Amino acid sequence: MENKDVQGLSPDPEGKKGNPEPGSRSSDQELQRLREDVEEVKAAKNHLAEQEKQTDSEDPVDSSKETVEQEDRQFKQDETEQTIGEFALQVEAFMKEAEAAAIERPALALLAAFSLGIIVGQMFSRR
Repeated sequence: MENKDVQGLSPDPEGKKGNPEPGSRSSDQELQRLREDVEEVKAAKNHLAEQEKQTDSEDPVDSSKETVEQEDRQFKQDETEQTIGEFALQVEAFMKEAEAAAIERPALALLAAFSLGIIVGQMFSRR
């Protein structure tokens, strides 16, 4: 195995590389090696892409499983949206009742709001 510098371009044992002049034999060889390396990387990338395509086309069971999972996920999402809608209606009804109670007895509403503030403040205190 050859000793190569950090870039892997020169077989200099000390790892030091002089700057070859453009058009010299060593720079042309290095350029050719770099081109070959690029071609090898491209070929490997194309080979991996072809293998992925073959794997995808060979296993239709996995794609049907994905479709079932997507349908199940969509069903759960629809169910969640329906639950959130029902919760929003309940909150709205509670707010209307709270408004009616506050109009009927403003002192009691003020006391309740103050008490709720104290309770929430105690829950979030850092003691």
